[in-house]
Amino acid sequence: MKILLLLLLFITHFYFTIEMKSDCPPGSEPWTTGTVYYYGNYFGHEATVESKHSTVGGEIQVIIDWSTMTSNSTFIPTSAMKKILEMRAVQDAVPSNPDNSYSVKVFFETECKVKIKTVLEMDKSYEPCCAEGMDISEQIYEHYDGLETYKLYNIYQTKNCGYNCCYRLYNVNVVYNTLPPYGIQKLVSNPTSHTLPPICDPNSDYIDCFTELPIPCISGDCE
Repeated sequence: MKILLLLLLFITHFYFTIEMKSDCPPGSEPWTTGTVYYYGNYFGHEATVESKHSTVGGEIQVIIDWSTMTSNSTFIPTSAMKKILEMRAVQDAVPSNPDNSYSVKVFFETECKVKIKTVLEMDKSYEPCCAEGMDISEQIYEHYDGLETYKLYNIYQTKNCGYNCCYRLYNVNVVYNTLPPYGIQKLVSNPTSHTLPPICDPNSDYIDCFTELPIPCISGDCE
């Protein structure tokens, strides 16, 4: 049986521990915590999630802990249910004062990523053994260091290189409806997405061993 002998030649990165931000959103305003509920009156779908909100400079800030989300719906996809619960969290955070408008920011973090690689030297006395239908011959390349030519193969990993603090901005109009359904209504706009500075450094702490340059850190998408 053919075997693949890989000799570790280069390790192209150094490992650094990156901690989660504790200042997203910035500031240490007092928070009001609560549970957001969704009840599907006609289909029996229910979902909950824990959230908290505060008011800073006239703006309402909301954070949702998605790790606490529960849902018994087999009809509404999780992604759609999250949008429903987020809108409910925005409505819950807004005072029930008719004829008023409010700006609400829902904060969340996105992870920045760096694609790093380990470069392996292929032993020339062996051929790679692959699963049927798989061919890595095109992925093996040659590198000349000025003295000798090596046959190399790259193994890639994705690592964390920071976090972006993001928010979705909602505008909420509170009205009193004199027609059915009567009572207070909180009309929520479609959100717009934003990133708070500082964003992730475009140069990560991981170094390419060939170029000796920082490997780019790709900023997390706030959409």
